[in-house]
Amino acid sequence: MREKKDFFLGLANFITQNAYYIIAVVLVFTIIFGFISTRLKVNSDLLKILPQDSEVVVELLEEQAFLEGSDIMVAAFFLNDNVQPSQIASTFHDYMQKEPTFLSFVQTDLSFLFSYGIINLSQTDLIYTMYDNLQSFGSLLSRNFTYNFELFEKADTFLEDIYDLENILQTDENTDLISSYYTLSPDGKVMIMGLTFNKPSSDLDYVNYIVPKVNSILTEIEKTFNIKTGLTNSYITGYESNRTVMEDFTLTTTLSIIFITILFAFAFGNFTSSIIVLLGLIISTLLTMGLITLTFGELNIVTSFVMAITLGLGIAYGIHVMTRFSKEIDEDDNFTTALASTYKGILFPLFLGMITTIIVFLTLFFMGLPAFNELAIVSSMGLLVFFFIMIFFVPTLIYALKVNIKISPFTAKIDNAFKKFPHYISKNSKMIFIVVVPTVS
Repeated sequence: MREKKDFFLGLANFITQNAYYIIAVVLVFTIIFGFISTRLKVNSDLLKILPQDSEVVVELLEEQAFLEGSDIMVAAFFLNDNVQPSQIASTFHDYMQKEPTFLSFVQTDLSFLFSYGIINLSQTDLIYTMYDNLQSFGSLLSRNFTYNFELFEKADTFLEDIYDLENILQTDENTDLISSYYTLSPDGKVMIMGLTFNKPSSDLDYVNYIVPKVNSILTEIEKTFNIKTGLTNSYITGYESNRTVMEDFTLTTTLSIIFITILFAFAFGNFTSSIIVLLGLIISTLLTMGLITLTFGELNIVTSFVMAITLGLGIAYGIHVMTRFSKEIDEDDNFTTALASTYKGILFPLFLGMITTIIVFLTLFFMGLPAFNELAIVSSMGLLVFFFIMIFFVPTLIYALKVNIKISPFTAKIDNAFKKFPHYISKNSKMIFIVVVPTVS
């Protein structure tokens, strides 16, 4: 027992004697890893959470690679009576030519219009005429037409309509190149243009770059021409889904830190101790996120909530340290011996609890899914970081700032109430058994 006591006392002495050095080192690493964590992204691609060697995933990835060459960003312009579509298209064209990754505009030919269900919105009368002629042509074919020259007349009319449609779609009275890059709705209120780039919509890094860039260009056009604009298609859906997941990750992490700090303030009734816990949470979070960035570079849609999980588990170490230390410092006014007694009472149990939790997380590897493998590793790293920060760094801050840790009277009452539970259970075990067993059954 003496060796263990000396170990705990030596650990407490090391912390008190080197408190400012420990704080400096931790802050330096926090700044470094915090900067690295700014590069952390959340990948919303659902294929990333599945085994990459799965036949289904391989087939989907091959199809995705095949379709990458046909990725088109569609820009919509909502016009008013005071602007010319060609002028807006020309301005947009000039802006996009300055973007190095921009390839070209898509000419509004038959294939483009068909692919988006547009098919030259202003030419519906001609299409209906073609449909009627085709119906008549088919009706004549189904009858005996040996001496019926109407068949040839219908065929000639149908072919003529096809040529008319081709001329309308491919040429115009104004045959300049810009006019082939846009098409208008029947009322002339909406204009669309298709854009292609040298990187696919599956490249989320590029998507997060190009969508805001094009949006900024459209904002300038809105100001210049007093119109509204919008973007759609695969680049936009990828950007929006990825941004939503990233916002959820940031929101859940921030709210977890705030609520935990509020609970600590309520439990200890001390502003300074709450600030210390808040600093411990922020430092642990930044260190964990920095490690995740170095290890994986990004989170997937499953691990995007890992910080909220880790905060909930990791704060338990801080609660145990603060609660036990507040009791020890009341009995022994010496900080070092009180901290040594705290470590003697909680260090090994908390360490074993952390190891057990990590082992449970690591069992996720048996599922064979990349997303859960990543969750196991990330959670384990987070628990290790929170353990060392809450067990060793938080007491260092308490010592350096000379904070008087006291538990609030309300928390003390709750603690005393829980202490009475074992006595109550032992005295009323038979009654509890009679009530609980039928209820559970």
